[in-house]
Amino acid sequence: MKVVLTAPINPRGLEILREVARPVILAQGTAEELAAEIRDADGVLFRGSLGCPAELIHSAPRLKVIGRYGVGYDNVDVAAATAAGIPVVITPGANTETVAEQAWALLLALARRLPFWHRAVLEGRWNCRYTEESIPVRGKMLGIIGLGRIGRRVARLARAFEARVQAYDPYLTPAEAADVPLVDLETLLRTSDFISLHCLLSEETRRLIDREAVGKMKPGAIVVNTARGAVCDLDALAEGLQSGHLAGVGLDVFPEQPPDLSHPIFRQENFLCSPHVSSLTPDADEKIATMVCSDIVRVLRGERPHHPVNPEAVGSSARLSSPSKPPTSPSNRGTSRCNGENGSTGGESL
Repeated sequence: MKVVLTAPINPRGLEILREVARPVILAQGTAEELAAEIRDADGVLFRGSLGCPAELIHSAPRLKVIGRYGVGYDNVDVAAATAAGIPVVITPGANTETVAEQAWALLLALARRLPFWHRAVLEGRWNCRYTEESIPVRGKMLGIIGLGRIGRRVARLARAFEARVQAYDPYLTPAEAADVPLVDLETLLRTSDFISLHCLLSEETRRLIDREAVGKMKPGAIVVNTARGAVCDLDALAEGLQSGHLAGVGLDVFPEQPPDLSHPIFRQENFLCSPHVSSLTPDADEKIATMVCSDIVRVLRGERPHHPVNPEAVGSSARLSSPSKPPTSPSNRGTSRCNGENGSTGGESL
């Protein structure tokens, strides 16, 4: 059998795939190359910016499983996959710790103004320590948007800094949120000193943080996004920094990846970014590869995967009975939920 990979993955994942299939890694990672290779593929593993629309699924009559290298699946047409009887598998929990750490790394660096102090020392402005200040974390309010696995871990880490925590997640009850108080979005924006995003990308959350949302934020707030780039309006964040309404913005994800470096946000002193590396630690990367490739192998062997997004597609014969018909099922299930893994998401993949 043949499994197409849109980008290189951890070697452990390749070892697992080779138990039943021949992995083919795209040389250029282009949509054209993917379209050519997927026609006779039994499985495909998406990593990077390439998506899986319905047209691509229809063009691959042998396709039995779609894998996502991470937890976000907003760039996969799950409805089309389900209609074709193709399970979509992800890796819930594999990157919880490392994404939560990255969110706090960005938040702490911005609150303590590490980029500013670093430049001040290098530029010989030592005495600015007498006129400039950092922001303490202790006692401040952290607002978390999306209280899934990662959001909950970010909340637990806040205790070490004695920060207060509140969350917005319309899909959770207070009992499910446990010891994290739930508030509405406007309250969270208005009362949080720090805001950390951990929601899936959906039509509900796309551009959730726009000009109106930034305007409602507490003056001097810091915004961190390690979820999905399109959850934030980059123009609105840049304007918030430029006006001084926001004290800092930290992004690990962007609406377009890689981003256009001519955008005004990259010229703001209190902006900090990284190239979607929240999950790229050796341990997390191997765990992601192991989980998703093991599930791909299970499906190819006719076994039930552990982490399907669309369990109703598992064991379905829809693909065999009508491979050329377009899907008629409803829109993607679950993509409107706020409490995503990584939200992540940006549909960016790792």
